This record gives sequence, structure tokens and C-alpha cells, in this order.
Amino acid sequence: MFWNKRFVRVAVGVLLLVAAVLALLPGLTGYTSLDGTINARFAEISAPIEGTVLQTPPKTGTHLPENAVLLTIQNERVNRAVETSLAAELETTRNRVQALETLERGEEPHYLKPGESTY
Repeated sequence: MFWNKRFVRVAVGVLLLVAAVLALLPGLTGYTSLDGTINARFAEISAPIEGTVLQTPPKTGTHLPENAVLLTIQNERVNRAVETSLAAELETTRNRVQALETLERGEEPHYLKPGESTY
């Protein structure tokens, strides 16, 4: 019988050993990383006030919903005039965006009176 010859049994054993080594070799010598390449624009965020960050910002690459809070800064000695100024600037920017969206749709923009808000 062909399979009972010593040479054939040794050859099959060596082939199985080589196949096992080839199957395990990439896992033993290779390096697999979970890091990927981000092909997107980054935005650098800077705070107009000093203070302590209360929560850890999300990791790079984390998908966030619209209007998500990235972090909160606590400063007991902050000048409230800066906060009021930034809130007014935010409201003005929102009004401008709404007017531009209205113009883009081809409608007549509705100009808000001071103190009137759409949000």
C-alpha cells in the first residue's frame, strides 16, 4: 500500500508541520493595529475664557450629533460680560444663518426684532 511506506508518512508529516507554521507565522511576526487614517478636516477649538475642564472631551474621530456639547469649562471668577457678549454673538450668528437659508430657498427673509429668538 502506498500510504504505509515510511517515506510517504514522513513527507505528509513534514507538509502538515510546514502548513501549520505558515498558518501561524503571520500572527506571530506580524503587527496588527487598530489605528486608522483619518481623511477629514480638523477643527482647533480654543476657549475665550480660562478655567477648568469639567469633562473629558470626546476622542478624535468620535461621531457627534449636531449641537453636541464637547466640554464644559468652570471658572468662578469669569467676567459675565464676556459670557453675555458671546451669547449675543451666537444669537446674531444664528439669525444670519437663518436669513441665508431663507434666501437660499428663494423666500423673503423675516428679520427678527431685538430680543426675538427662533430657538
